[in-house]
Amino acid sequence: AARTMMWARSIAEGTTVLLARDVDGRVLGFVSAGPQREPQVVAYPGEIYSIYLRRAGQRRGLGRALMVTAARSLLTRGLTSANLWVLDGNEAAIVFYTALGGRVVQRRTLPEWEASEAAFAWDDLATLAG
Repeated sequence: AARTMMWARSIAEGTTVLLARDVDGRVLGFVSAGPQREPQVVAYPGEIYSIYLRRAGQRRGLGRALMVTAARSLLTRGLTSANLWVLDGNEAAIVFYTALGGRVVQRRTLPEWEASEAAFAWDDLATLAG
């Protein structure tokens, strides 16, 4: 119930949420994106907030399709560049974002999690959107 309320509030506030489903309608993954949440930290007008694929949806092109669709959604909102944050050590995600043309533009430490993360960015979302 708490997650449902969180997503409903987020969507009402302007977050775009896109789902990838299998032929039976089961959700295999999602991406969420919208305006930059931390303009004082990174200088990109758009942000991909999260992307997730269940194991059954991985290695099938769904992650790429979600990222392309998120880029197109941001472009329709006039947001021509964007970033996302990825935890250092998440090698699969780092390889994936690099393959999609993302590049590291910033790093930060998250002391409360004893972790660090990198901001991957796309200076021109039209390139990602294909």
